[in-house]
Amino acid sequence: CAGAIDTEIDVNHGHVLSVLASDVNEGGTKFFNIRGTAEHDHTVRLDPAHLADLLSGLEVKVMSSSNGHSHRCTLKPCA
Repeated sequence: CAGAIDTEIDVNHGHVLSVLASDVNEGGTKFFNIRGTAEHDHTVRLDPAHLADLLSGLEVKVMSSSNGHSHRCTLKPCA
């Protein structure tokens, strides 16, 4: 996953979360749509503390927005 963050979505049914290393390095608050091939969308929010944790090599777990249900998303820097 060169240039990207390794991501995993629990109870996934077609969603895709793509986070680039450049997203993490920019800082700030980031929003990602994770629709992928699913019939509906969710949003994942990463705030500055999440990005700082990723920069420090830590794993981050966040919940997606709700669309009748939510997904736990796990992000970790590539080894």
